[in-house]
Amino acid sequence: MNLETEPKSAAYSRDEASTTMRTILAGTLALLGAFSVLLAVDSWKERPYPEWSQEEVTGLLTDSPWTQEVVVRLSGPAELEGMGRTTGQPTGREGARTASGAPPVSTVRYYISFLSAEPIRMALARNALLQGNADTEEAREFVERPMYGGEVAVMIRTEPPGALIALEEMSAEEVRQNCHLELRRLKRRLSPIGYLKPSESEGMGAVILFSREEVELEGERELRFDLRSAHRLNRTFRLDRMTFREEPAL
Repeated sequence: MNLETEPKSAAYSRDEASTTMRTILAGTLALLGAFSVLLAVDSWKERPYPEWSQEEVTGLLTDSPWTQEVVVRLSGPAELEGMGRTTGQPTGREGARTASGAPPVSTVRYYISFLSAEPIRMALARNALLQGNADTEEAREFVERPMYGGEVAVMIRTEPPGALIALEEMSAEEVRQNCHLELRRLKRRLSPIGYLKPSESEGMGAVILFSREEVELEGERELRFDLRSAHRLNRTFRLDRMTFREEPAL
């Protein structure tokens, strides 16, 4: 499969999906604010997604079994849109200082989500319904139609959104060399088979694809996602928590 392009087997081609994706994702960035919401209980699992609350949706997209957060503190000018991928430091106007004379400190929050997992797609669809950005049929289509040929898809978003520039600048080959999904028990490291830059993903941030056939879950307990870009994004996901309808959801 060509790493440089979206998989040709994807059931969700860009032409078919663009309108629905833009609709569903229109209000999602508003969720990724200053603080994450931790899901205290799993009561959302017992109800259809059109009945989920905004708090439950935000929790799934910011701090849940399918989403983990990486918080990075940056010392330097606060214009994160100019952040370069090689240094990990902002490159905005020079000489900016706080009242004390020290450089301002900014925080970037990365959210790593398994986009291919049904609960995440449901949360995105429910958010669109809550924000009035989609109707019931559009939400249902987004949830039920396989994306990217059914491969395992990892979505990376940031707050503020401008911090995604580091991932926009990465080539598909750089992603292949600097990213992997590790099966901890089997001690196998899987390389990406596809990469969509933020400008190519119809509003989903950066999307990294892994072969579903290679993700062997039997007897496995943990998956570890690791990406080296401007910052090290390294998080372990527990498979015993990533269950939905009594099955692993990836």
